[in-house]
Amino acid sequence: MVAVSRAVIDEITAHATSEPDQEVCGVLGGKNGRIELAYRARNVATTPKTRFDFHPRDFMDIGDELDDAGMDLSGFYHSHIDTSPYPSRTDVANSNPEMYPAAIYFICSLKHQPPSIRAFRYDEDVHLREEPIEIV
Repeated sequence: MVAVSRAVIDEITAHATSEPDQEVCGVLGGKNGRIELAYRARNVATTPKTRFDFHPRDFMDIGDELDDAGMDLSGFYHSHIDTSPYPSRTDVANSNPEMYPAAIYFICSLKHQPPSIRAFRYDEDVHLREEPIEIV
């Protein structure tokens, strides 16, 4: 189970709905097993309607902000504009469980209203598994 603040869920949804014609992306910060902050990043993918790539400068700046806030990099989020909130083949191929083995991956789908969010994590066998979300 992943514990996440209501503010983070609201921020992910707000980011996704603010740019409904492209996938959005961001980084999640937390500590003591709870995700407490969501940081927006620019999507610099060449086809942002169907994929996302973090702007490198944003990613580095967010890392600095996490350090300044005393937070750990807890995970990532992105949106799907026309599909359900489940990882696509591209999402799985582009994730990096070796670099971020404990990361949580949130996907916010705009396919239906209201938007829906699901969370995923790689297990010890590097299989992606859905994690229940506990809003705290």
